[in-house]
Amino acid sequence: MVLEAVMICLDNSEWMRNGDYSPSRLIAQNETVNYIANAKTQGNPETSVGVLTMAGKRIDVQCNFTRELGDIMRSLDEVKISGTSNFVGALKTAQLALKNRQNKNQRQRIIMFVGSPVQTETKEFVKLGKILKKNNIAVDVINFGSENTENENAEKLESLVTTVNTQDNSHLVNIPVGPHQLSDMVLTSSIITEGGAAAARGMDAGFGGVDANMDPELAMALRMSLEEATRGQAQPAAAAASGAAAGAPAASSGAASAAAAPADANMEDEDALLQQAIALSMASAADEDMPAASSASSGAPASASTSAPASGGAGSAAAGGAGSAAASATDISAALQDPDFIQNLLADAGVSKDDLELDDILESIQGDKSKKPDKPKDGDK
Repeated sequence: MVLEAVMICLDNSEWMRNGDYSPSRLIAQNETVNYIANAKTQGNPETSVGVLTMAGKRIDVQCNFTRELGDIMRSLDEVKISGTSNFVGALKTAQLALKNRQNKNQRQRIIMFVGSPVQTETKEFVKLGKILKKNNIAVDVINFGSENTENENAEKLESLVTTVNTQDNSHLVNIPVGPHQLSDMVLTSSIITEGGAAAARGMDAGFGGVDANMDPELAMALRMSLEEATRGQAQPAAAAASGAAAGAPAASSGAASAAAAPADANMEDEDALLQQAIALSMASAADEDMPAASSASSGAPASASTSAPASGGAGSAAAGGAGSAAASATDISAALQDPDFIQNLLADAGVSKDDLELDDILESIQGDKSKKPDKPKDGDK
């Protein structure tokens, strides 16, 4: 619901003693006010509701604008039946109260209950309706009572609502005579939306049968608990879905992108994407087979690297010699110092370790490479 300040005008005239609405018109009206206030405050967290009475010695504001349902219910208990209703005076008083509301961002609305014959002339309602429309005040009228279906109430109130109405913001609800609850007829009318009617009923089915009108704090706590539980169930599902999307192979995303590309895409763009995909694939293969590539670049016989995957050398060569560049002289020296590597190398060559002076060979390799052999002198062999 929209942000509103709602002033509810109650009919507390002598006509409200009638029992055509069980148990009486006044009690049925108070019950409906309770549901409306609950629907309005639950529909928007900043909407406030006030209550005034239209009959008696004077028009009294029983409850100023508030969000506390307890205050509204206590003010309804203090309403006394007396005299006849002053509908025009009540509308003017409600207009003044709305003008002095604290939150000026709230839209202004008057909800008027009419349970007795209206003595005001139609032209007065039209004149007052123009003033209310000029001040952007919407008016909802609830006309109920067995005699009010036969008198001129409907025509007079219709003239008021028609004059005030702007973009269908004002409504007239004529409650027919019958064995039904006044609150049920109002909550299913255009005055209260479908979502507002659910909030007015306190969401009994969703909150374990707790009546929000009897215990609004408990109903609100149960509602918040249910919303938190719903969010808790939704978060694992969302995390699993995002994890599955993140773990999808790059090839699948590439294929999806290629499928989504227009048929007339530029060939150069397609070639660039293809080259990028190939480069990523080759880089991944080179990272996995780096040890094999290092051994191949050391100049060892092909038979010494038979245990390494054949794709290692190919991946290194395709990557532009990245594996050879990574194999430094330190890596080669460390490989030659490995007895197992030397043993396997000699065994593949068919040479026994005892037939070679292996220690002298290793010592000569590890020696100072900066020394260069003397050039033979003339006559030396």
